[in-house]
Amino acid sequence: MNAPLYKAVDSASPRHAATGAAQPSDTVTRAKARERSQRTHGRAQSTEGNYDAPVKDALAQFDAEQQTKAKELLAKQREWTATR
Repeated sequence: MNAPLYKAVDSASPRHAATGAAQPSDTVTRAKARERSQRTHGRAQSTEGNYDAPVKDALAQFDAEQQTKAKELLAKQREWTATR
C-alpha cells in the first residue's frame, strides 16, 4: 500500500542533493526545490493516513479501558516519532 510512496520519497532525496537544491541560487531552482518538498510532504501525509485508518478500526474493537491505554501508547509513539 505504501511502497510507491516510500519509493517516491526515497528517490527524492538523492535528486534533491544532486541538484544542489539545499542551497538554491536562483528563483527557478528555489521553486523546483519547494515543489519537490511539497510533493514529498504530501506523500508522507498519505503514508500516515494509510496507517491511521487501520488503527481507528482496531480501536473501535477495544473496550473503554483498552481504548484509553491504546490512545496513551499511540500518543507516546507520535511524540517519540516527532522528536526523531
